[in-house]
Amino acid sequence: MVERWKAQRSAASSRYRKSHRTQVNARRSERDRADRAEKMAEREWIFIDGEGWGVDALGRQCYKLMTAATTGGFEDALVTQGERLTTSEMLEWLCWLVPHYQRWCKATHRRYIKPNIAGFGLGYDYAHILLDLNLQQLQDVFHNQDHEAPWVKFEEGVGSKNGDGVTPTYLLKLTAGHLQVKRLIAGTQKGFAATWDVYRYFKGGFAQAARHLMTPDELMTVEAGKDRRGTAEHDVKTETDYAMIECRVGSRLIKSLEEQGRSLELYPSSWYGPGSLAHLALKNLGVAESYLSDDQHDPALIAAALRAFVGGRFETTGHGRLPFLMQYDIKSAYPSAITHLPCLAHTEWVYLSGKAVSAISEWSLYHVAWDNHGEALAGGWGPWACRVQPGQSTDGEDGFDAKMLPVWPWSGETWVWGPELRAGLQLLKHSPRATGRILGAWVPTTTCSC
Repeated sequence: MVERWKAQRSAASSRYRKSHRTQVNARRSERDRADRAEKMAEREWIFIDGEGWGVDALGRQCYKLMTAATTGGFEDALVTQGERLTTSEMLEWLCWLVPHYQRWCKATHRRYIKPNIAGFGLGYDYAHILLDLNLQQLQDVFHNQDHEAPWVKFEEGVGSKNGDGVTPTYLLKLTAGHLQVKRLIAGTQKGFAATWDVYRYFKGGFAQAARHLMTPDELMTVEAGKDRRGTAEHDVKTETDYAMIECRVGSRLIKSLEEQGRSLELYPSSWYGPGSLAHLALKNLGVAESYLSDDQHDPALIAAALRAFVGGRFETTGHGRLPFLMQYDIKSAYPSAITHLPCLAHTEWVYLSGKAVSAISEWSLYHVAWDNHGEALAGGWGPWACRVQPGQSTDGEDGFDAKMLPVWPWSGETWVWGPELRAGLQLLKHSPRATGRILGAWVPTTTCSC
């Protein structure tokens, strides 16, 4: 009788879930968001920093110490007992940071929530942490920064930190500033560390980014520490105190960033850069629901879009000594442009011949051709970029190759977006013999007001 009653209740619950799945999932998502927000508010960031001075026989700076701290009071430090810290010592220290933090939480009667580990501008630190890798290992780590890349194995004859006398093996992977370390003993994983480089969120020096979060004494100590760089003599205690203050301030800085994201209901699980937050914002707004894969579009439209994409690049028009140099860096270019996109849910793309194009539209794709009749264009650059080398055909009739570096020829043919078309036509005006014409265009059309 009891078993029959349980079966009936189970069937009734199943029917209820099926008929109210949307409401059930909504309540579950709300609980999950609340749980993530609570854990994010309590979770601490272990901020790490390294300091070095002096050089070894090969002229490389010697890393003398590494420090770690949180806003809540946790601190840890690794100081060399020799000329410099070795790769094994620093990897071992990184893998033990979270266990040490867990013990500290227990000793101070705090709730333990697994912390994140981060640093600011860690490229130089990573180079020193991995200094003992051979050339092939370094190339595999630094030149193949892809999620799919294989782990790089490193092993050195040194006992583990807790004195058990075994030799750990480390597996390493570096992906866009995210260093992951697996610690293996006899082939079994016995430790792990994942460190995020949060520099991309701030686009400036550490002192500048964290100035508003520092007390006057902290600011004075940090600026004095920066000024000591390059000097020959250093006091270990002074440098450790300085690095520890940087770590406490750094942890405060990342926590502030996290709080700003939480105020926008953004709860990232990865911290590669602003793009991680933009991805979550688009996800929260349901943009993915209106996404159409390439095979759902006209193949000719996809081919045109591939040819129009060049990406961010640094190019120089000359070499030599200059009287002055200026730097200008745009911020959040992609997220800003996305806010002006046409409606993704109701837009259809229509092809027009060149004669049918009456005006230049921001979000239209244009097939353009230009010619300066064998002469150099004013300024030395062609108006638009192509991924086609003259006389070479590698992928299709026009020789397009998505993997090829772009060139800016004086005469050519390619696809560009509206803003690039306007800019290129303005450039051609500086060359009297230059001609440019529109051969066709893909134009977005919509009747909605989204």
